[in-house]
Amino acid sequence: MTTTELTTEKVEEIMNSSTGTEKYYRPFLFNTMVYTDGVRTFAEQCQAYWVIDLVNSYMKKIQNNHRRTGEWMYFIKLKVKDSKASVRIYREVDEKKKTVVRQDIYYTDLPNVELKFYLQLAQEEPAVFCMECPSEY
Repeated sequence: MTTTELTTEKVEEIMNSSTGTEKYYRPFLFNTMVYTDGVRTFAEQCQAYWVIDLVNSYMKKIQNNHRRTGEWMYFIKLKVKDSKASVRIYREVDEKKKTVVRQDIYYTDLPNVELKFYLQLAQEEPAVFCMECPSEY
């Protein structure tokens, strides 16, 4: 599938297609993050491995935030509109969203869509986080 065939509905269908994982994958370079079958399916079918790479590039900052706050659950919001994207990694405190990372992407070929991923502590020392689709939680 090429990204020109992707629609908002198809991306949402891909995101909701996994209800668990059989294998965990490690991104290239760092050992501070793993991701699930659902995230891998999203990256492959949407040609969006850059989302995994972006989250992985901020793992040091997320780990430091975890050590300082004790937070074990973070959320990743990907919002695409008119071929531009914004990615926000945040934690929720007393129903308020506290941004840890925010990055704008000046071009993507993903369709207009708003997606949410979870980033959950999978191992304490050293801290390793698991990126997953909400349908896999």
